[in-house]
Amino acid sequence: MAKHAPKKPTPRGGALCSIVLLALLLLFCLTTEWGRTYAKFATRSWETWHKGRGLTADQKRLSLYDATYPLLLYLREYTPSEAVILLPPRQFVMDRSGGSVPLLASPSSTYNFIYPRVPVHFGDDSPMKDCITHLLVWEHWGLELLESDVAATPQNRIGLHAWPEGKGAPW
Repeated sequence: MAKHAPKKPTPRGGALCSIVLLALLLLFCLTTEWGRTYAKFATRSWETWHKGRGLTADQKRLSLYDATYPLLLYLREYTPSEAVILLPPRQFVMDRSGGSVPLLASPSSTYNFIYPRVPVHFGDDSPMKDCITHLLVWEHWGLELLESDVAATPQNRIGLHAWPEGKGAPW
């Protein structure tokens, strides 16, 4: 019996195989939930990469962090480095932010962003609660702690105020 040499794949066979694989991938992406999710993910990743090339580092950070990130930058910019800042209760911040825990509601995240300033959330047992130097009014929380009567208007929804010297924690 004569031995036959194995047949070499023809270039046409490789092209046919590629077309079949692409057709299966397309069918998978169109007919399954995971496939549709993958297609959306790939499309959005490309759009994000394409649009993101022109963004500055600050713009990229603003798109990644939650809505309280600019507030933490504000605190860092407009308070002295030795400031001890009274912040709203953590639960108050979480209730108004919805979803995951925002940066402002996490003591460790807040501290990391505003260091060397010290955050003190209202109601927390902090060793620095009697050393408060500033009050953050956020979503009208804290207006009642100010010495003057301030109405809850859109203009004073967020603000930074000096804490009366010598006045301890309000709780």
